[in-house]
Amino acid sequence: MEPQFNFFQHWYPVSPVEDLDPNQPTPVTLLGLRLVIWKPKSSADFRVFLDQCPHRLAPLSEGRIDENTGNLMCSYHGWQFDEQGICTHIPQAENPELVSKNQENLCTVALPTRQQQDLLGSNAIL
Repeated sequence: MEPQFNFFQHWYPVSPVEDLDPNQPTPVTLLGLRLVIWKPKSSADFRVFLDQCPHRLAPLSEGRIDENTGNLMCSYHGWQFDEQGICTHIPQAENPELVSKNQENLCTVALPTRQQQDLLGSNAIL
């Protein structure tokens, strides 16, 4: 029996880099997955996340890049995510230590990316 081809284990182009605005998130769809492309202010490279905040599943592509932190901010409740997808700030958290102690449980899904010949590619492996 032949092994099944798994589309989610391969690299795909997601966008020409020239079509991306480094100052705002860009929604794309790859293999039926809603993704968001964004560029952290502290990085020369774009990042690709699943387009959903782990809090209420709001689209991160409707958010913005925070001017102060350079992180991706969800438009719904203002949660912020760094370039690895780890939550760094929750405005409603009365105690900031709650965020720092639970960061691993408060992250969004970051996908591997690479840029080649003016194309941004991602691996949709989850």
